[in-house]
Amino acid sequence: MAPADPFLLSHAYSREHIASVLGGNYQHYLPRAQGRITHGAFRTDTNPDAPHVVLTGTGPDIVEAASLLEHQGGTIPVFVRRAASEWIYLGPRRLVRVDTDPRVVHEHALAADRVGEVSSVLWFEPPDAPVGVRLWLHDDDGYEAWRVANQNGFIGNVNRGLTGTYFKVHHASHKLSDRSHPETRNPRTGNKYAKVTAATLDDLLAWGRAYGFDPKPDTLCDADPCVRLLATPSVPTADADRLDTETGALLDRGWVTRPAGVERPEPVPGSALRIARCAQVRAWVLARAGSRCELCRERAPFVDRAGRPFLEVHHLLRLADRGPDVPTNTAAVCPNCHRALHHAADRDERTARLDLVVREAERMAGTTIVVPLSSCGG
Repeated sequence: MAPADPFLLSHAYSREHIASVLGGNYQHYLPRAQGRITHGAFRTDTNPDAPHVVLTGTGPDIVEAASLLEHQGGTIPVFVRRAASEWIYLGPRRLVRVDTDPRVVHEHALAADRVGEVSSVLWFEPPDAPVGVRLWLHDDDGYEAWRVANQNGFIGNVNRGLTGTYFKVHHASHKLSDRSHPETRNPRTGNKYAKVTAATLDDLLAWGRAYGFDPKPDTLCDADPCVRLLATPSVPTADADRLDTETGALLDRGWVTRPAGVERPEPVPGSALRIARCAQVRAWVLARAGSRCELCRERAPFVDRAGRPFLEVHHLLRLADRGPDVPTNTAAVCPNCHRALHHAADRDERTARLDLVVREAERMAGTTIVVPLSSCGG
């Protein structure tokens, strides 16, 4: 069992108290004890982007401490000064990158009014942030070079301090216009906004969760080309286990983008009864329903082994009758209503009523549905 954290998140402590618990010189930005860096204590007057970015000075002891931390690995507790004797605990952070590129060092030093005083730039992240995702600050040239070289990647637009709730996801091929003083230096990564880049959408969304950005219906960009390119491709399958697995993975992301579906689903060769279905459509419909049957509006009768409300996916016009596997022909219903839609004496009336419900739900859904935590597995 991991030892209890001796500090409370967002609480203030004096440097003397911190050092008495963790060890090291309480006047140093990276105190050390027994040959290891014990914690980080950063001032925002000299490090305006702390705790995400810390600027290393040029003194031998300062440079040596940064080098020691780079080779040490792991995480350290991090504090940021709020007042002379108040250092706010922000939790553990790991050093993910040390930048010594003269151009990058100069841009960060310029932004902090410390030109000639900085030897390197240290980049810190929470321990659960995925490796390989990159934050860009004061570096429009580097960010734009990455975007051009990674046209199949993904971009997150965030407030520069990584505060608040703003987190907008774009496809890398979407060249964003700048609305935050485009005439200034590094307008895309140095004024109001910062950029985050990742090779995959999953990594970028995981990075957002690590920083506490809650998913919202408008998190994914709905402008062209993003609305076309952010959707996760899914190959229709008649394998029930694979369909369940892919559906669960899509729901576990926290939100689902509107799928096109398949207008004419194809039967498996040699079997007219087994028809390939799209996991995206299934995930979309389950997310649209939340935890309630779309016909009777009662809650799902139980949760399944993955911890999700159990609802069944029903096609208004059956796939066997050449019905399309698309959101407007698909509903999430409880097992009782599902049986009734197939076998009840008034099944046609129930189907007509469900068709109206689905059409209204689709009209209101937009391009992205946030999946409530109660609908996610885990």
